[in-house]
Amino acid sequence: MERKRIAEEVAKLGLKPVKSETNFVFVETGPEANAIGDDLLREGVIVRPLAWMGFPEAIRISVGTTEENDKLFASLQRVLAKGKGKPELTAR
Repeated sequence: MERKRIAEEVAKLGLKPVKSETNFVFVETGPEANAIGDDLLREGVIVRPLAWMGFPEAIRISVGTTEENDKLFASLQRVLAKGKGKPELTAR
């Protein structure tokens, strides 16, 4: 249930989740994946940028509890809003 919710909510924010049957969601973010991961970490939300796996424009979001995911969505919304002036993020 939460995995589906993550996919739906990040899609609403303009990101591209990949359908998953695992305990995480692979999300295409664009070239700012590392910066998004760093900004989320500063907010206390841990995601995994995937450049080391050959996906420099993606992050991995583990499925958490409802409360943890609520924090993810709020933080992700703030992080993405901060980057709205960056052409790479608005061109998704």
